[in-house]
Amino acid sequence: MNKTTFKYLEALKAKLQSEIDIWTPVVGKELIRDCLKHGNSKYDWSPEARGVFEAHEADLDYYSARHVSDAIHEAVKTMRRLRKTVSEREEYNPMFRHKVDSRLWADQTMSRQFKSVSYRLNIDPDLALENLGESDYARRVTFNVPMSWHRGVYQRGLAVIKSGKGKHLVISARPTPMPWVEEQGMIVFKCKTIFFKRKHGEEIDGWLVLFSHGTNSDENPVVGDDGKLRLPHAFHADLRRSVSLLNSRTFRSLSDML
Repeated sequence: MNKTTFKYLEALKAKLQSEIDIWTPVVGKELIRDCLKHGNSKYDWSPEARGVFEAHEADLDYYSARHVSDAIHEAVKTMRRLRKTVSEREEYNPMFRHKVDSRLWADQTMSRQFKSVSYRLNIDPDLALENLGESDYARRVTFNVPMSWHRGVYQRGLAVIKSGKGKHLVISARPTPMPWVEEQGMIVFKCKTIFFKRKHGEEIDGWLVLFSHGTNSDENPVVGDDGKLRLPHAFHADLRRSVSLLNSRTFRSLSDML
């Protein structure tokens, strides 16, 4: 919701409350309640509210008697329309959806894969990794994931990867064409990751290499929720080292087993 819409809604709420406060002593709670609930058609009101309106109509005139119901109805109708517009914009705004999904699934990944780490994450293109607290109980890691994290990392099954050090949370994974690597049946991602040790986070950038015939996706991640390797991959700061690791007999045998 933008600031203008918020201000309009607040003003409309104040106007509606003012109308209620002014007119309740004049027309009674029954008519006010039915105007709020059913609008400005007297045929939808209770007999008591309709009786009040018709009595005022006889003392005044039809249009003057309708002032109260019309004023309340217009304020309520405008508020509902604005709220519906806000809801539709949020529902169909792809940027909003990406932001929600990225935060949700990044939180899920942290809670499943890095249970001992106390953390706070936000959505921002800048990683802004920071370690707070010195004692084990007070340590907390704060960092950001980009708005595109769900689509660019999680849905590719790359949320968590393994290296010789252990598990890494992948912050970004950019597909990078490398013909000499592709000739060996592999694909390459330039990755920014966080490696957690003793509840502290360390940024580690490097090259992730997978077999091009792999079926990595959010339903078949390279590392499962149980922390076990699902699909062969290699991650290292040096691309040639990553390729060499994936080409090793160990990884080849794992590939055959899968």
